[in-house]
Amino acid sequence: MNSSHRKKQFERFLLEQFLAVAQIEAEIIDVSNEAPDVIIRVGEELVGVEITELFKDQPGAGGSLQGQESLAQRIVARASELYRESGAQHAHVFVNFSLGRDLRKVNRDETASKLATFVQAQALAPGQLVQWRPDYITDTLPEVINMVDMLGVPEASMAHWSSPSAGWVTPMTNERLQARVNEKAALLHKYAQRVTKNWLLLVSDGAKASQLFELPTKEDASAVVSPFDRTFYLSRFKGVVLELGSSGSARMNSHA
Repeated sequence: MNSSHRKKQFERFLLEQFLAVAQIEAEIIDVSNEAPDVIIRVGEELVGVEITELFKDQPGAGGSLQGQESLAQRIVARASELYRESGAQHAHVFVNFSLGRDLRKVNRDETASKLATFVQAQALAPGQLVQWRPDYITDTLPEVINMVDMLGVPEASMAHWSSPSAGWVTPMTNERLQARVNEKAALLHKYAQRVTKNWLLLVSDGAKASQLFELPTKEDASAVVSPFDRTFYLSRFKGVVLELGSSGSARMNSHA
């Protein structure tokens, strides 16, 4: 699976999360193209949805947090592929990396291979949970890996590998929101060439250190100026959707 395919899969996942939280009934028409990322049908109308993630600006010790997380996810994605190819029991796996280490200097293929082999060696049964932590004596896994939680699951659809991380929560200001809206607004004419009506979806994952944001205040959300037909902010981890701009009056939907 190449990076472009993974990107489109993730965009579809974010869109489905957004539609569920916002309680919007829509049919996904096209997720394979760009500009905009997705086309959906809402009622009788076709709507383009441009999806963009929001990240913190500050760099970490080994480069930007976003860059570190991207490298960590590449390692985990490759390990997941190797594990599936082995034919072992489906597994749901969380891997925590030391983001104080520069993953650009790590042999990522070797790390992925060792991780996949280690999970495979657990011979997980469905429902079996195994948690690994370094004992600082044996050389079980590379030092860049802090912990691994592994759960045997019965179906492939439940087998998700990820690398969540922790960090400080940062305010989501009007300036940050407006800056990203302005970037995408410059491309709106391209989106309109494919579909007349377009929405913009800003996303904060919340499971990554580079995307740990507080919810914007209603004042900051309402103050956003956007040329899109509708503009939304999704806090995925919190399960909250805010409609931005005065037309949206900062309406909120959330999952309890």
